[in-house]
Amino acid sequence: MPRILLAEDSPTNQLLATAFLEEQGHSVVVARNGLQAVEKFHDEEFDFILMDVHMPEMDGLEATRLIRQRELSTGRRIPIIAMTASAMDGDRERCLESGMDDYVSKPMQTDELFAALARVQTEASSRNTGSALLIDWDAARSAVNGDQGILESVIEAVLEEGPGLLDQLGQARMLPSSGGLPTRSKGPCGASIRGRSRNWRSRLSPSVPAASSTESRNSSAS
Repeated sequence: MPRILLAEDSPTNQLLATAFLEEQGHSVVVARNGLQAVEKFHDEEFDFILMDVHMPEMDGLEATRLIRQRELSTGRRIPIIAMTASAMDGDRERCLESGMDDYVSKPMQTDELFAALARVQTEASSRNTGSALLIDWDAARSAVNGDQGILESVIEAVLEEGPGLLDQLGQARMLPSSGGLPTRSKGPCGASIRGRSRNWRSRLSPSVPAASSTESRNSSAS
C-alpha cells in the first residue's frame, strides 16, 4: 500500500485529501506544517509527498528544499507534488525551482490529483532505477569515512562541474583527425578528465591499491 505524507494546515483540506487518497488504497500520514513534514520525512518512509505551499512555521517551498538537501546523502528522491490555491504568475515555476516535481491547484480535483501522482510515479521509477545502476552509495560513503557533510559537498561539486566536463569530453571526441574522421584529443582537456577520474576512483576505492600491493608482496615471498 503506497504511503503518502500529506503536508496541509487546513483541517478541511486534510479530511478531503485523506478521503480521496484512502478511497484509492493509499495510506496517509498528515503533517500540519512544513517543519512537521520535514521531521516526519526524516523519521518514516513514504512513497510520495503532497506539499501545501502556504503553511505556518515553515512553508512548503522551504520544507521541500530541506528534504532535497537531506536526500543528497541517500541517492533517493521522493516525488513531491505542490498544492496551492495561488494563481499568481510564476507560482508553478517557484514550486519546481524549490525541488517539487509537479503541481495541483486547490480546491483539489480528484482527476487532477491522481494524474499528477501517476506522472511523478513514472518519473520516479525511471530516475531511481538509473541512479541505482550508476552510483555505489556504500562506496561513496566509505570514501569520506561516513561524513555526510563532506559527501553532500562532493555531490554538489560534481553536479555543478559535471555538465561542463561532459561538454568538454564530447568536443574532444569530435576533433577531426588528419584523415577527416573524429578522433580523441590528447591535449589538456583529455588529461584533465582522466586526472579527475583517477582522483575520484581513488577516493571511492581507497582500499583497492593497498590490497593489490599486499597480494603482490605475498606472491613474491612465496
